Amino acid sequence: MSEFRNQHSGVEANEETLSKALIARSVLQKLGLEIPEPLQEQIAGLEAKSPVNKIPSPKGELAGLSRDEVAKKTKKVLGLQDETEFSPEQKAQLLKTLEARFKANEKRHPEIWEVVKIALEADEEALKSINKMEEAGHEPDVYNFDKKGFDVGSCYRERPSQTCSTYNESVEMRKTMGNRVKHMTAEQYRDHLQTKESFDETLYVWLETDHDLRTKGFAVAGNRSDEEVRVYVHRDDGPSMRVYWRGSLRVSWKNS
Repeated sequence: MSEFRNQHSGVEANEETLSKALIARSVLQKLGLEIPEPLQEQIAGLEAKSPVNKIPSPKGELAGLSRDEVAKKTKKVLGLQDETEFSPEQKAQLLKTLEARFKANEKRHPEIWEVVKIALEADEEALKSINKMEEAGHEPDVYNFDKKGFDVGSCYRERPSQTCSTYNESVEMRKTMGNRVKHMTAEQYRDHLQTKESFDETLYVWLETDHDLRTKGFAVAGNRSDEEVRVYVHRDDGPSMRVYWRGSLRVSWKNS
């Protein structure tokens, strides 16, 4: 009897492993990725040991799933990290970085870090986007605030790691940071950021531009020249080593 139980347990273990392997293969196929040879060999070996009629089908588990849901399934089945997740360790490190930058640049804002921190901790989506800005070298910091909330924007003094030639390229970069991040508007740039410190004396940056202007091949740009902050329409017609962009994200006080 014990020998039968051991054999039965072995079959169940094989079928469970096979089920996970089949799901992994389906996930990779749906994502358009190549099936690793070791995975193919594992499936072939397990199928040879498993009763054909008892092989679980992964199709039902993937049917109707969105790409984001498939990505989560990938993590669960294959043990891969979900890029959309924000671990407590990442969150703590980001807040530590933001606090240091906040306190080192008092001209940009009043000394209200603890209140800002509470609002950020209550807004996971904002933190994820700010983390993307940090990774791209934008050195995000609070540069404007009012009774409703505050603006976190690109406060880099040197050139960020991500550069762009055209406005459209800056749009694609912005999209990787989440829906909350927008191009800094001319008003935010001229009336808030540039009143705190001097930015962009040796380069110019793309700012928020409406669709009509974009269709004509132009975009709004800004820089500082001879102590004058300039916001103007610039032709978006070719590569340049001196073009960057500044983003901004709004965070509400409501949860602080």
